[in-house]
Amino acid sequence: MGSAQYYYLNDSNKPQGPFTIEQMAALMLSGAVTQETKVALAGDANWKPLSEQPWVQNGQVVTGAGESAGFARGGVGVEPGPCPKCSHELTGWAVPHQCPSCGYRLRPASDSFWAYMMHSLRRMFSLRGRATRKEYWAFCVAMIPVTFLWFFLLLAGIVYMGMELFVADDFDYDKFMQIWPGMGMYIVVLYAMFCIPWFFLYGRRFHDLGLSAWWGALILTISTGSMYLIIPMTESFAENAMETIVPITETYIQNETAAGEAAARLVKEARDNGNEALAQDIMKKRRIDAALAQRELERDIEKQLNELYKNPQHTSLMLLSALSNIFSTLAGLAALVIGFIDSKRGPNKYGPSIKYPRG
Repeated sequence: MGSAQYYYLNDSNKPQGPFTIEQMAALMLSGAVTQETKVALAGDANWKPLSEQPWVQNGQVVTGAGESAGFARGGVGVEPGPCPKCSHELTGWAVPHQCPSCGYRLRPASDSFWAYMMHSLRRMFSLRGRATRKEYWAFCVAMIPVTFLWFFLLLAGIVYMGMELFVADDFDYDKFMQIWPGMGMYIVVLYAMFCIPWFFLYGRRFHDLGLSAWWGALILTISTGSMYLIIPMTESFAENAMETIVPITETYIQNETAAGEAAARLVKEARDNGNEALAQDIMKKRRIDAALAQRELERDIEKQLNELYKNPQHTSLMLLSALSNIFSTLAGLAALVIGFIDSKRGPNKYGPSIKYPRG
């Protein structure tokens, strides 16, 4: 059966070939031919759909005969390649579940989504081998509860800092400068721990595409760049803001407190003299003066913030953060795109291809 050769009709009804049965199996797996493609034995004009050929059963090409019969699952001419752990050369039409030499698990126990999920979790901290699209998305689903846990820990840290800094609605700047570096490091470390499994996943996914895992490291480095600018940018902004805005606010509070106390004394004197109309006028004028003073404070703060934004150090950090956010978005898109690219056919230096073992 393996020596027989066949032709098939392409989309323009032109014969293509000849091909052996094994080569037809490779063409079917590549998508070049389908179950409806017309096929004929060399020298025979009797064209029939591929599905009606005697060597196709249940949509798969059968190779060999008798006890040696099996389903062809890949191309021809190239063996599946070496085990990524012990370099033992694998043979056959399909990659075995485990390496016959070292026992390393090469593929999931089955083709189910759950099996791929468990397989990806077992390799959470491994760059060895390759990861198919199915394993990539199975890992993404498995990481959903981990992502929720990460958000909870991040929120818990922010709430803790807020409880430490705000006492009776009063912001404690000195305590902020003491807590923030440690809190910022907590956020960075927490984020780094969250990213580590993704680095290994991206690495194996790039291996499946025939590329180095360093591309995965580049994606994570770029996507997390803005995170590492938070601490210096926040410290710079806080120091400059407190040096300019706090004195203005303190002066406003002192003046308004004194003006309110003075107005209260005048109202009391007017009422003691039985002049309620004068007391009402004083209170009305005080409300107007308070509103004008508040507007003046807002203008002064806005002016100081505008000056702060012009500060070269803060401006450079803002620019770096903006550029980092742009590149982070592009890196995120790249991480999404690699989840849709099909596996590179056949083995490469990173190991065998589960989906296309023989190319």
